[in-house]
Amino acid sequence: MDKESNKAITSIVTGINLGRIFGVTPKECVSQREGPHGQIFDYVDPGYVVQKLNETFGTTWEFDCELQSPPEMIKAGHIIVKGKIGIYDAALGRTFWRSQYGSAQLKMTKDEPRRVVGEVGDSVKGAATDSLRKAASLWGLALDVYTLGKYGNSK
Repeated sequence: MDKESNKAITSIVTGINLGRIFGVTPKECVSQREGPHGQIFDYVDPGYVVQKLNETFGTTWEFDCELQSPPEMIKAGHIIVKGKIGIYDAALGRTFWRSQYGSAQLKMTKDEPRRVVGEVGDSVKGAATDSLRKAASLWGLALDVYTLGKYGNSK
């Protein structure tokens, strides 16, 4: 990270209760899902992420998301998006971004040729929510859930 970025991060968080960003994530805001091979993954509810971003950064944050899946991936049932959270620093007059990818599976028929079952938009929304949570963790929100194995991942 360059000196300007370090100065900006300091500027963004000056006067903000850092406990809002780096505090312990309440257990009731953590959910779990089953992943491949029976693994259990923790994740935070998207409402919690938005609430904390609003409490911490007010109206100075924004979220942007772009579909990254080429058509052949979508036909195979995979949605990938790149989401990014920007926080405007008034002292420096610019926005600083943290981005992360999110993914979701389309519901597909098992018979050939495979067809999409349900709404594609729901899967895109799910992938966007996934990228929002991951990008927020790069700002420090719910970092304890994703990096410290505090919940189900530590079992």
